[in-house]
Amino acid sequence: MQWIKNLPLPKLSVALVLLSVLLLLIQIWSSQIDPHELYDQVGLSLHSLIKGRFWTLVTYAFFHHPTYWSHFIINSAMLLYYGGRITFFFGIIKTLNLLIAGVLVGGISHLLYSLIANEYEILIGISGGVFALLAAYATFAGDSRFCGIKGRYLPPALALLSILIILYPFLPFTILPQAIYDPIAHISHSCHLGGLLTGWFLASRMIRIPSR
Repeated sequence: MQWIKNLPLPKLSVALVLLSVLLLLIQIWSSQIDPHELYDQVGLSLHSLIKGRFWTLVTYAFFHHPTYWSHFIINSAMLLYYGGRITFFFGIIKTLNLLIAGVLVGGISHLLYSLIANEYEILIGISGGVFALLAAYATFAGDSRFCGIKGRYLPPALALLSILIILYPFLPFTILPQAIYDPIAHISHSCHLGGLLTGWFLASRMIRIPSR
């Protein structure tokens, strides 16, 4: 695909490589354990917060689906590529701030959607964080694309996506499944949306500050 050929070369960050290695070790370890028992303790859901497991707002990001390794591989690739590019321009501190903010807002977005839609899937994966990195990169690199949309046109596209996801529980048809591996949310579009909005919002302010 032409857009893949046009992507800039990756800029690896040692810190993000180490984070990816940690995620890989956790993935290997967790694949040997009963996923439902494990993710009930570390995954994010309304039930986990009701039970007082507030640490799950963070721990959910360190675990991925134990069977579908594509979940881990795609997230790790996005973490290394987009995170590496942002680190090259803005440094590792701002990159980690973006990642953490995306994880937190993505998790909260998932909880809000679960509350509206009356769904209680357990969320795992660092998708909220890496989608924040993706949106940030598309924002400060204006000709970069997300789903074919140039970075400079990202805000109205995100606004439309926000409306669709908010209205989704009330639509009479299904086009965006919240989760495809029940009860573990392998795909949570609400989490992705939270990460995208966070990345765009923070990056739009970062680019006003001279980069190194």
